[in-house]
Amino acid sequence: MVKPCVRKGERPGNETYYLKYPIDIVRTFNITTTDELVLSIEMKDDNISLCYRRAMK
Repeated sequence: MVKPCVRKGERPGNETYYLKYPIDIVRTFNITTTDELVLSIEMKDDNISLCYRRAMK
């Protein structure tokens, strides 16, 4: 399970949400700080599916 981390935005009332990846996922897929990930979002029956794809450089 991944819980979002919320930070205050620059303007009042704005918030930024971050998802922290569990370390076992980072190690399994060899995710590094130089990787660029593309996010796609799908909603179905009140469920949200987040799909990250590693962008080719």
